[in-house]
Amino acid sequence: MPQITYSFANVAGSIVGPNGAFSFGYGSGIDDGGITAEMSEDKVDIKTGADGKPMATLHASKLGRITVRVQKTSPLNAFLSALYGADNSSATQVAQNTIVVRDLGGIDVIAGQNCAIAKFPSLTYGREGPPNEWVFVVGQLDMMLGGGGV
Repeated sequence: MPQITYSFANVAGSIVGPNGAFSFGYGSGIDDGGITAEMSEDKVDIKTGADGKPMATLHASKLGRITVRVQKTSPLNAFLSALYGADNSSATQVAQNTIVVRDLGGIDVIAGQNCAIAKFPSLTYGREGPPNEWVFVVGQLDMMLGGGGV
């Protein structure tokens, strides 16, 4: 019987690279905005020729972004901050991370290879503590909805 219930309590993620490995998801101080994965480019482009005939082009690119919104008080910020510094210490360290986000209920899987933190998050201090948004650029992003595996 297919699962019909979603809960962030079932979401688990991991980052593995030459400068660290750690888990994130439920219980690690993820903000209400959660985790977002998105492709950076359209996969298909259709153009019309001079005679009105369409031509479709299938692009090989799997570039994407994974954004992890972390509560200001979460220890996850310290791990990500250290990862940012270590990954940017040398060109040989950049874009060597793998990120996997999985719904443990078996619904969705996001897998990113050649991941790097795009920039240190903007820091805001105000009446309420806003999240720190850690944006990863992803060289190869694969996503599977409802299938449980990539």
